[in-house]
Amino acid sequence: MNREDCYILGKVTKAQGYRGKVICFLDTDLPERYSKLESVLLEDGHELVPFFIEQISVQDKGKAIVKFSDVDTEEAALAIVNQNLWLPLSSLPDLGPNKFYFHEVPGFKVIDKETQQHLGEVKEVLEYPRNELLQVMQGETEILIPIRDPFIFKVDKGNKEITVDLPQGYLDAFL
Repeated sequence: MNREDCYILGKVTKAQGYRGKVICFLDTDLPERYSKLESVLLEDGHELVPFFIEQISVQDKGKAIVKFSDVDTEEAALAIVNQNLWLPLSSLPDLGPNKFYFHEVPGFKVIDKETQQHLGEVKEVLEYPRNELLQVMQGETEILIPIRDPFIFKVDKGNKEITVDLPQGYLDAFL
């Protein structure tokens, strides 16, 4: 499987004990959703290789204790520490209307609700603590739009458009 067909769920952070268990960090708002996970992909050189899960115990704050098949020693566990946990994009649940995964929106057109003006295209999503932003490029000009309900009016994934409802004067700070 190719990396572009996958997303990073988290990371193996350290070995636990002597029988091959590892502690993983699951970078998700709902780690319990992965409590019945059967396998993940880990990197082996330039390829993603499936690792099957014998046992997983999801703890609080995104921590999970995982026992992979064929990882039976401390040495084998240490060999996968710092590896990213990958899953296929197809395994992501649908978020419903007006919600999106951050990897989906680069390239989307951004439209102002009031003026119907094309503001630019999403270059990427910038993630800061408690403040995610759409980085929208209008030529060489950068516009930062908070990913919050009052600002995101409508998401049209089919047409790759995001309609935003910005406070009066908001764009003046950027243009």
